[in-house]
Amino acid sequence: MRYCFLIDNNIPGLPEILERIGEVHKFEGRHLTNEIIKQCKATILLVRSTTKVNEELLNGTEIKIVGTATSGSEHLDKKYLDTQGILYFDAIGSNALSVAEYCMFCILNYAEEYNIDLKSKVLGIIGYGNVGKRLATIAKHIGITVVINDPPLLESNSEALINEIHLEINEIVEVADVLTNHVPLSMIGKYKTHNLIDNSLLEKTKNGALLLHTSRGGVVCEESWVRMANSGRIVVDADVWVNEPNVRSKSVSAAKIATPHIAGHSYDAKLRGSLMLAKILERMLQVKLDTTQLEIECNSNKKDVSKLNKEEIYFLLKNKRIYETSSEFKKFTSDEEILKNFERMRKEYPKIRECFYDFAFNL
Repeated sequence: MRYCFLIDNNIPGLPEILERIGEVHKFEGRHLTNEIIKQCKATILLVRSTTKVNEELLNGTEIKIVGTATSGSEHLDKKYLDTQGILYFDAIGSNALSVAEYCMFCILNYAEEYNIDLKSKVLGIIGYGNVGKRLATIAKHIGITVVINDPPLLESNSEALINEIHLEINEIVEVADVLTNHVPLSMIGKYKTHNLIDNSLLEKTKNGALLLHTSRGGVVCEESWVRMANSGRIVVDADVWVNEPNVRSKSVSAAKIATPHIAGHSYDAKLRGSLMLAKILERMLQVKLDTTQLEIECNSNKKDVSKLNKEEIYFLLKNKRIYETSSEFKKFTSDEEILKNFERMRKEYPKIRECFYDFAFNL
């Protein structure tokens, strides 16, 4: 059976693999329309987060399967896809190491700038999923004490936390010298995360603590962290913002390190996303795909972080150009300039490679 794929041209390696089993068409993420899908008669749509997949895009098309090569899937209207019987899947965890490396750079940069001995400090991780686990592993390796907060995981699989110190959220913000969150943005439900870290929790943080914000803009109260950062109460390194791409200049200027949502933008994360989509499609379509080249690329030129010391890790992470990206982003001093350049910087972000072998990645 031959298939017809419509693939975002920013998903590397996958078109060449899928050409062996079907017809492949490419599109520019933000410019895909209902008419384009109808014209090429695609049945399988593979996107990134720039494409909003909803009724407006898919109505009257032949799409039967939707896959996103990204860890997040908020851009998929899952209720609509369910009502239409359209199968969908994501590449959750594909950019987890990239985000963990970003956070570790920020921690090491903070320690160097403020002359801090990390072996006497506590890292509080809110959300012990794909990113949290990787970050915890690296942090423990260099001697940082790690404490965790993840009520959904504690309830559903407490054994996953058997070797961890799990604290209530009000406790973790009080003991952490570095506080980071890695939770999805959820507006409703038992485990709602919108404004999870609100003003009352932020007020409980230690003086001079480092807050890392790399999940979604709405998880931490932006008004509060901006005020506290400006007053010198805490230090904030932020990669995510409320109402992206309409980011407020006063928020960007308040952060020590400020970047335009690029923590997960490594080239390896894209390769891993492609590989994950290929493996899922293999199972769904019951075909055999040759993913050898993607697998080789994913693991090329990587170091084993467990064999490196703190200084070696910091040296390698400097190659990710996080500080340089922040310097460029912080040059935009008005809301209008930031809006104009936010997506441009993301689109033109250089081909940054991850530093370490992803010890937790397993298909």
